[in-house]
Amino acid sequence: MNSSKCGCGCDARDVGLFILRVGLGACFIAHGWVKLHYGWMTRHTPESLWHSLGQAVSLVGVNSNFGAWGLAATLTEFCGGIALVFGFLVRPVAFALAVDMIVAIMYHLRMAPPPMNQFGAGWSHPLECGIVFLALLAAGGGTCSMDQKMFCKKPPTNIDNPSSAGPGNPRPPATPL
Repeated sequence: MNSSKCGCGCDARDVGLFILRVGLGACFIAHGWVKLHYGWMTRHTPESLWHSLGQAVSLVGVNSNFGAWGLAATLTEFCGGIALVFGFLVRPVAFALAVDMIVAIMYHLRMAPPPMNQFGAGWSHPLECGIVFLALLAAGGGTCSMDQKMFCKKPPTNIDNPSSAGPGNPRPPATPL
């Protein structure tokens, strides 16, 4: 099994990361879309969805602009889901979504009415997703991602003699295809 950082082929780990990213990304696109749609529909009402979602940040000491915070969380889920599907900026997106899930866990444990503050009904889903996002933060998007294509460079080789490591090519030879 090829486990090199910048390998050209996809191994089982990369296929697993691809399935995880695309599946979870699609779910978060759906979560975010619902919040975008209903947030937009209720944006001018006193109990707007975005304001309601944004109140969760009061648990970490932020006590203003709840509507903006709710919209930020919604866009994090929607745009983050799109980025995960394509494997674009996987680690920063996974970090942002993990923070979003931490706030969601706090909300469900402290603010949500029963039964949403109980294990199976509320906080367990953001906990599970948060664990997956932390794993993606550690593992990255794998070789089947835009990150791999855009940011991971193959080591250069000496055109005359790819296996040489002399003065013209002080680096080790490139990984074979």
